[in-house]
Amino acid sequence: MSYDIHVDLIPDLPSEAYRNGIAAWEGVCIHDTECPGDSMDSEVSYFKRNWRSRKAFVHAFVDGTSMTQCAKWEFKSWGCGNGNNRFINIEMCSAQSAAEFNEIYKRTCWLAALKLNERKLGVMDGVTLVSHDWVRRNLGGTTHTDPIAYLKQWGKSWADMVKDVETAYEALTQPELTSDTHISDRGIQVAVDDHVIAKGILIDGRSYAPIRAIGEALGAEVAWDSKSGLTSVDGTVMKSTVNQDGVTYAWSAELAQVTKKKLEWDGKTKTIYFWNE
Repeated sequence: MSYDIHVDLIPDLPSEAYRNGIAAWEGVCIHDTECPGDSMDSEVSYFKRNWRSRKAFVHAFVDGTSMTQCAKWEFKSWGCGNGNNRFINIEMCSAQSAAEFNEIYKRTCWLAALKLNERKLGVMDGVTLVSHDWVRRNLGGTTHTDPIAYLKQWGKSWADMVKDVETAYEALTQPELTSDTHISDRGIQVAVDDHVIAKGILIDGRSYAPIRAIGEALGAEVAWDSKSGLTSVDGTVMKSTVNQDGVTYAWSAELAQVTKKKLEWDGKTKTIYFWNE
């Protein structure tokens, strides 16, 4: 699942870096506009006229049919008080029906996951994913409590949103498997040197190896973060993971690169070799 992001930048915004530098956001802050009857277009138009007097603007607005980026991601916006130098700010527009809210919610979860995934930040409540209310309580500089009441109005909680952003994030970190995707596990073996360790799979002709079994056989440290859903090998987060029948696999070439091993594919025996030499 993916969505188009319309770009309609507010002119003459300041180009201020995050505290760790340009394009170094540490997470995403979620808001709602608290403006009944608004839309993405009306919000962007309003802030084009009034951001200076309001001393406020965010990176993006999301409504039930689309989303618009109105400030450059690489620079901070003025949307969440003392969290501005850490977080991208995303605003959910108001909803007039449950169906409209569900569309806004899905798009917002996806956009948050997208921006977190771009920097491989994972999804951690109160660390990389925060509400405006969390900033109020923990960092200050704002009195806003959104989007807690907005979510509750439509039967959602902040915990629900964290979980759904996690789901969207996981989907972005895995290959897109469609009805046309060909997955084969027939006779695919994975070996370390001359020793067969586990079964592998082919996805559209590309070989994947089970991360934990092969990583540990290669002497690497394999870790899974339950909060972010990410698997790392020797401290490097694997980008090409896919879950098949409860086993997490990674593209063999990426696993070989991270572990600094030689990779070989034997088409006759259908074996993926990782060589220590």
